[in-house]
Amino acid sequence: MDVNTFNLKAMGYTLIEITDRYLAFRRKRGKWCLWDAKLDKETILDSVDDLLHYKIGDVSISDILDEKEDFAIPLDGGRGASGSSGSKTFKFGNAAGGKRPYTRTDFPARINVATKTKNVESAIETFMNAAAKRPDREHAITLDNMGFASSYVHGQAHSVMIGHVNKGDLVVHNHPGGGSFSDADLINTASDRRSRGIVATYDKGLFGRGYRVVTKGTHFNAEGFTRAVKGARMRGKDYDDAVDKWLTRNQKKYGYKFKHVKL
Repeated sequence: MDVNTFNLKAMGYTLIEITDRYLAFRRKRGKWCLWDAKLDKETILDSVDDLLHYKIGDVSISDILDEKEDFAIPLDGGRGASGSSGSKTFKFGNAAGGKRPYTRTDFPARINVATKTKNVESAIETFMNAAAKRPDREHAITLDNMGFASSYVHGQAHSVMIGHVNKGDLVVHNHPGGGSFSDADLINTASDRRSRGIVATYDKGLFGRGYRVVTKGTHFNAEGFTRAVKGARMRGKDYDDAVDKWLTRNQKKYGYKFKHVKL
């Protein structure tokens, strides 16, 4: 990948996920910080050219990024990892297994026409009703602040790739198996400075339905939040409880708002 291609693909992103372990954060005056999440080690690179020529093992970042169609991070179903058998300590995880999902586009008008009251909350419920017709896979829409959908896509059982995000859009997707946010969900919304936040819906029939929302504030700390998500160790009665508690506790620290809406 050359510098011009990188700059084009990186437009609108605060950070770039090179691999699950390595992330690159923008710094002032064209510099980049390459972060090894496993070792919590930083390497400061003076330019995009230096970043692209940097090698992870025997492979340059340029070659790694050539395999990516774009720098969007797939939205995945939440699935945490416990510290040990029977433990109540969790870390963020996902159910997709790292594969880039196949995504089929649909007409956002399907959501807009079916939403009788034009606001975000009603549009989310309309989306949930539509997703319930194909509960075996993930779906996603983007909503503006008036509740109008501008994109609508269908993915696979555990992941979906949203398309273009307009400035100020809320990204909404479902988790077929229920559950709170995955690490991929949260890093996706941190990386894309065009989106205002992310929603994960769930529908467990008689056992309840609802959605969780993370909205970014004007002083949202994307890098700090991403680092915290990658290294979080959370306690709770289960994964959902642990994630919800962690997101509630860290709102002020990283500049976002979290809520869990039960319908």
